[in-house]
Amino acid sequence: AVAPSSAATVARTTTTTTPSRTPRRGADSSGGGGGGDGLFHVVLLNECQEVSVPVSRLRRKENYLQHRRRLQACAVARIKLKAGTPISDDDVLEVLRVWSFTMNPVRKNVIPEGESWVFSDTMGLVRSRCTGKPVESRLSSDYPDILRLLSAWMRRKCGSKFPGGFPFTSVNLNFGYAARLHRDGFNVGPSLLTALGDFTGGALGYFPDDDRKLGLEALPPLRRRSVVTKNCFQLIDGKRAHCVEEFQGERFSVVFFSVSSHRKTGDAVRRGLVRKGAVWPTQQSLAKVTSLLKPPRGYTQQRKASPKAAASKRPAAAEGSPPAKSTAGRAKKDAAEEPKPAPVERYRLLKHPHLALNLQIQHVYTMPVLVRKCKGRIQKITALRRKLMDPETFEPLGPQ
Repeated sequence: AVAPSSAATVARTTTTTTPSRTPRRGADSSGGGGGGDGLFHVVLLNECQEVSVPVSRLRRKENYLQHRRRLQACAVARIKLKAGTPISDDDVLEVLRVWSFTMNPVRKNVIPEGESWVFSDTMGLVRSRCTGKPVESRLSSDYPDILRLLSAWMRRKCGSKFPGGFPFTSVNLNFGYAARLHRDGFNVGPSLLTALGDFTGGALGYFPDDDRKLGLEALPPLRRRSVVTKNCFQLIDGKRAHCVEEFQGERFSVVFFSVSSHRKTGDAVRRGLVRKGAVWPTQQSLAKVTSLLKPPRGYTQQRKASPKAAASKRPAAAEGSPPAKSTAGRAKKDAAEEPKPAPVERYRLLKHPHLALNLQIQHVYTMPVLVRKCKGRIQKITALRRKLMDPETFEPLGPQ
């Protein structure tokens, strides 16, 4: 079978195979997309030719029904822009609920543990995965009023904080997933983000002093801050470690940011995006918004003082005072007064928790060992704590 070479592809019949994964809310479950080895009968409109295409070769981004949903969302955005009234959170939420998200398997750094894709779309300037050059996203060229609506909404809410306008080249839209701990790789300058929807939890876990000298798994969890983003914009440095905490309900997030290679953008692309609402960044504007964030101090641990240095800091004995006790006697007394280490909880594994921790049934593990196997991933540590409370999975054996 010949795979379609054009986006102008319309599915005529649906496959009889069962989808490999049930779409979550926000996906277009119509249109016959699914897994398996079944075939789609499609028509290539540019060649007026009917062919049979394997399901694995049919791109979801070219789904006609998804395109129709996105056109509806763009029409709603256009009506709200023409109304001339200030764009509100409810207006944006209404458009996002109509919008059909793509199952994105490319953003490996944010996909939660155990998942293979997330609902994530980017408008504006993007980095071509083929050439690495900055190009305009097909989403903003096909549905320009979505970008105009988001830009007008952000300016209304944050105009007083950024008199010259917050500089951005791109807008990232996300739905229905808690991004794991990560650092953005191709951004420049701060990011401005918020969350919308009917949900609880879902705060942003942020390491404000991350200077990128430590790996993600080595960052101290207790130094992470929870930043509330629901219905309010927050300014962060995307290159510092951050994640989304667990949540319940319907959660959308909108992130305004600048692509690091924006200076290489062609004039035609730049002018087109500015007409659609982008505030093109300059060296001065990026430096101005960057100055609003405190520079990271890092999380490197202080070194323990050597015995020689500690002895030099001890005050000298006063004249006429009784002689100091011998070093051996002092060490013995300090050892006797030193508190005993806290007991370590142990657990016997009864069945696999499906957390990819490489555990073995009937083996006994201590709590520190289990936490280390999570490699600092917050979502995995949270899931582990829930599994430890299940007596059918982990049998508590008491302290060691």
